[in-house]
Amino acid sequence: MTVRQRKHGRMDATEELRTTASANEVPRTRQSNLGMAFAVLASAYFLAHFHRISLGVLALDLKESLNTGAQALSLLSAGYFYVYGALQIPIGLLADRYGVRLLSAGLSFVAAIGSVLLALAPSFPVALVGRLLVGAGVSGAYVSALRFFARRLPPRRFATAVGILVAVGNAGGLAATTPLVFLNAMLGWRATFLVVAAMSLIVAMLAWALIDDKPEMCGGPVRDVPRIKGGNPESHLAATSVREILGSRTLVKAALTVAGRYGPHVAFLGVWGSLYLRTVHSLSPVVAGNVLMAMSVGYAAGGPALGYASDRLLGHKAVLVASTAVCAMGWVPLLAARNPLPAFSLFCLALVMGVAGGGGAVAFSMAKESVQHARAGTAVALVNTTGFLGSAVFQSITGFLLDGCGSMPAIDAAVFRSVITLSMIGSLVSLVCALGAEESLKRAEGAVIPVDS
Repeated sequence: MTVRQRKHGRMDATEELRTTASANEVPRTRQSNLGMAFAVLASAYFLAHFHRISLGVLALDLKESLNTGAQALSLLSAGYFYVYGALQIPIGLLADRYGVRLLSAGLSFVAAIGSVLLALAPSFPVALVGRLLVGAGVSGAYVSALRFFARRLPPRRFATAVGILVAVGNAGGLAATTPLVFLNAMLGWRATFLVVAAMSLIVAMLAWALIDDKPEMCGGPVRDVPRIKGGNPESHLAATSVREILGSRTLVKAALTVAGRYGPHVAFLGVWGSLYLRTVHSLSPVVAGNVLMAMSVGYAAGGPALGYASDRLLGHKAVLVASTAVCAMGWVPLLAARNPLPAFSLFCLALVMGVAGGGGAVAFSMAKESVQHARAGTAVALVNTTGFLGSAVFQSITGFLLDGCGSMPAIDAAVFRSVITLSMIGSLVSLVCALGAEESLKRAEGAVIPVDS
């Protein structure tokens, strides 16, 4: 190699390093635009979590106002999850085709309309339509945000942005517990949902005004997947990955694990938990809300902590099996109780079950690592869909059991024990699936794909 070639080689290497460094930086003059867009997307995800949990503390008020029973209320809650889960993959395709700005603004407007219908509903059918529109409207919050981050943020900032997004979402779930109890006491549930509708409308307008899909307005060049010769890369991957994904036993077991353990917790938080605590354990609405809030806090804390333990200390399977076992055994004290338990004991139990529930995110990592890296997004989307649809089915079955055994709020402890037994069975099925899954950490390649938790 000549002196000139070595000189040019060093110059090319230096230029490459400079280009790489600049690609990992967001210009300071554009950070304000990026920050405002992030705030809008995070606000949409906050409202998505709020709606996910909100009906749990409003069960008795909705029952009296709509003159309906437990099964109808369970369907009202589950409708959110049916629509949310079914739209995950279509929402991703819409985000690719039309962009985050139009999708986020349009869906937030749909959520606002749904909230208004729910607030003004004179009957259960109208309330159900409103709830379904809400589920559709917030279904794109997480996908839109990740799509925006992946295309507008440097790789080294992506995980931080998603971590903040998840924290904001969990804050929305917390707002739907004790704070919602106070807001309901002051305004009533109808006015509360009108306030939430106004918030969704504001998010829609801000999304249209502040989210710009042009790269010069969002902090850097668009980061996209490489083109595949012969057509669209997303359609190519979708067409070639179905057989591999369905053939992965680890992925199938991970999906069943998520559905079996997440469904009972969501039903407890969103359908029957508040009613059970107030009826069987004689808690006030505020104290019952605090117990539900403890489970939500546990989820927020358990996800990062158990995720770190699975990555650095114990491995994915060990954490998934242990946390699923705790989820299953957490129902035992409630099933065995023949007298009201102290509020502090219920608070601690809910917190522990929430922390264990947060470990379910490990199943998504196992699913992602069980297929080729190019198909990881599809694998995670399918597991996420299974989890939400499983939650919807579980809530519907729970409502059927409650409605068939008595009228609200006169349901006795024996009826709730049947629901708790069903919750334990679901968790035990998850435990069997987790035990049968293979350790996937040794096959992990690339960064962990965050999931909607």
